[in-house]
Amino acid sequence: MSIKESLPYREAQSSIRTGDIVFIGGAKSMFSWLISAVTRSSFSHVGIACWMYDHQECVPTLFIVEATAGGRRLVTLDYYGDRRPMNIVESPIHWSKYRADLLAHTGLENYGYFDLIGIGIKEMFGIKTKDFDGQVCSEMVAKMMNYGGLDLDTTLSPGKLYTTLLERGCAVKAITTPK
Repeated sequence: MSIKESLPYREAQSSIRTGDIVFIGGAKSMFSWLISAVTRSSFSHVGIACWMYDHQECVPTLFIVEATAGGRRLVTLDYYGDRRPMNIVESPIHWSKYRADLLAHTGLENYGYFDLIGIGIKEMFGIKTKDFDGQVCSEMVAKMMNYGGLDLDTTLSPGKLYTTLLERGCAVKAITTPK
């Protein structure tokens, strides 16, 4: 699929599938601005899309599984879609390969502050650091892709993960703009 223009998030939402990788840009906080500046990328965050059916409301709801300063969590994608630009990339690995681990550890994984610093050092100076305890967003996504045999470096930024996936032939499904 060749993307020629960006769409409002609400128009692109129906094309997003469970397992798609959601790259989030637009620095809305000092933290996301710092990540973008250090990694020289417009993306400061990444997660995995997940449709869930709300039996009480009888409607499907689109969520993102993400690793944030509070740990791994599930939040509606509307939280980002209405406020920040996003690029949606079709996952090269089927959701069934990693969903059990992804969802089972939601709420249990701590955030990897030292990993975040290590990724910054690696991207600024080319010095690879060790993989510390905890997880940052791009590490979580890379690890899930590795369950399917992709063999990605897990100490990379959202921007580097985006570039790596495109180099490996993954398709950009949608580019969204906030309202």
